[in-house]
Amino acid sequence: MCLCKLFKRKSKNQQSGTLNNPRFEKVVEFTGDNSVIFTKYDFVANPKDDAVVSVIVPPTHSVFLIKDGVLTEELPQGKHRVEMVKRVSALKREIIITTLKVIYISKTARLQTLWGTPPQQRIKYIDPKLGFQIDVGCFGKMEVKVSDAKRFYLEIVASFGENFLTSDLQEFVRTNTLNVICGSLRNVINDNNLSYTDFDVNLLNIQNPLKDKLKEFFFENYGLEVCGFVIENINVSEENEIKINNYLKKQRARVDEINDYRAERAFNEEKKTDMENDEIRRLKFRVGTAADKQKVNALDREEEEYETAKRHKEEDRIWARQDQILDREDKRQDKMLDMNDKQQARDADVAGKALYYDAVKQSGWANNGDDKKQSQPQPPVSTFCPKCGNQYNKQDMYCPFCGNPTPINTDTVNCPSCGKPVSVKNKFCPYCGTNIKNQR
Repeated sequence: MCLCKLFKRKSKNQQSGTLNNPRFEKVVEFTGDNSVIFTKYDFVANPKDDAVVSVIVPPTHSVFLIKDGVLTEELPQGKHRVEMVKRVSALKREIIITTLKVIYISKTARLQTLWGTPPQQRIKYIDPKLGFQIDVGCFGKMEVKVSDAKRFYLEIVASFGENFLTSDLQEFVRTNTLNVICGSLRNVINDNNLSYTDFDVNLLNIQNPLKDKLKEFFFENYGLEVCGFVIENINVSEENEIKINNYLKKQRARVDEINDYRAERAFNEEKKTDMENDEIRRLKFRVGTAADKQKVNALDREEEEYETAKRHKEEDRIWARQDQILDREDKRQDKMLDMNDKQQARDADVAGKALYYDAVKQSGWANNGDDKKQSQPQPPVSTFCPKCGNQYNKQDMYCPFCGNPTPINTDTVNCPSCGKPVSVKNKFCPYCGTNIKNQR
């Protein structure tokens, strides 16, 4: 808030007793709450007054003057007098400055803003531990103050015009913060190779790089200093949360199954070992002859061989398990390659059919099957000359190659497809199945 004091200043003649027209002096001083970042006060020159504006610059604010639309440099701390109307004579006054605006920009006021990524701006990336894609959103709060007052006024206040409010600045800071975060969050997560389950532990590793980017962006472009930046939480959508919970349940069930199997196997081995040890102790207790000692030594050797065989068996099982995993991966890759080859074949078949139908359409064939059948040429019915063996049409009276008369009343006819002689009583060729009667 600015306080404008208006009072009359007595001239030297007036102080000595001579009456002259009073000269008005307006004092502009900031006396409001220091939490206000931007305050403006307007003055319009009145030719009836000898107006002088005194601007008091406190140490907590940067003050600028706009004289007839021209922005001046920042005023130093103290009191500054600006003459708007100058008295030329007793009846005439000259206007020096038509309009004057006094801009107060706080150096210490901090603006707190809450921010959060909307659903349409969530970051999508493939989680390195889960193995599938998830969308990540975050929210928090930040605090800014003016560091370069002139740049702040030119880049932000002047762009909003005369109706600049604190709510406009909050919305402006929130929008630009979301743009910077949405453009950098995926890179920060990938650089640290973080999974969704590691976000809570590594929250500072995500927060500090984003804070540095925000500081650089707001100071270089708008003259604002980011005093505080906090990411309160990083979350995923409900659909992805259900998917992650199902995956973690399957993993825990698999781990429990492996642990149960190992516990059962250890119990059985321990039980078997105890039984063998009991047997060995009983035998050693009964040792009295050389035969008993030999039997005990043999049991000791068998025990060593058993332990060696068991160790080798366990190593073979581990190698077999690794080979099984590698075979499964190879089969999965082969299956993917086979699926890709089939898909390429299907795509090639579809493309070939499309080219074929385009060629048919360009050649002028009709779409219906009847016209297509009519457009195909019918092969002529022909027979073979019994003298020269050349082929001639059935309607020919003489062979066009040797001139021999063709047999008209014959009991056989040559098949038009395979050329073999077929009885005229047959409806179909017994060699190739061609319909003979329709070809006659």
